[in-house]
Amino acid sequence: MSTANHCSKCSTNVGTCNCAGCKDYFCTKHFITHRKELQTSLEQIIDTPNRLIKQFNENDHSISLKTALLNQIDQWQNEIIQKVHQTADNIRQQVTQVLNSQREETKKKFQELVDELQKRREEDDFVEDDLVRLKNRAHQLQQELEQLQQHSDLGLHIEKSDGVDWAHLIYIESKSTDNKKRKNLQVKSDTSVYYLDIDISVDYLEFDRKIKMSKLR
Repeated sequence: MSTANHCSKCSTNVGTCNCAGCKDYFCTKHFITHRKELQTSLEQIIDTPNRLIKQFNENDHSISLKTALLNQIDQWQNEIIQKVHQTADNIRQQVTQVLNSQREETKKKFQELVDELQKRREEDDFVEDDLVRLKNRAHQLQQELEQLQQHSDLGLHIEKSDGVDWAHLIYIESKSTDNKKRKNLQVKSDTSVYYLDIDISVDYLEFDRKIKMSKLR
């Protein structure tokens, strides 16, 4: 003789109804209650996406995300411009220093030659070899003076900006990278994570090496 299943709720009445989901038995009364509970749970689940859509429409997180990303771009742009200005100022100072140094060095050589010529004339202390040497020094100084006036031995070595892959210096992506030469700036919102991937490679940002004084061969 088979044993009757009892209701899992009241444990007194015979469980005539079996739930296909939880596998429990219920009496007719509690089976109806169980189905109502399941219906309530379903309604709550149905309400969740509707509530989220309403929240999404009322609070546009993309606005704050866009603002954060644009601020990062502005900061990067300002840093690049500042680096360019600093490099230009440095090379201006170098130009002034190099030209002044050349001028002072040539002036010193002229004065040394003049002093020696006056001394040898006053002391009557010179022979043929001295005259040849002094004449050669005067000729050499003349060439240095002409070169200094023309600035023909100096120039600027400037790397063309076309050689810089600007499109890969900064770009947006949805995940970070492990490249040691890259710095990922993470910007978070409630619904997503984005990064501004900024390449701070030495080859790109060391502008001091992109423009420098050099002697022309």
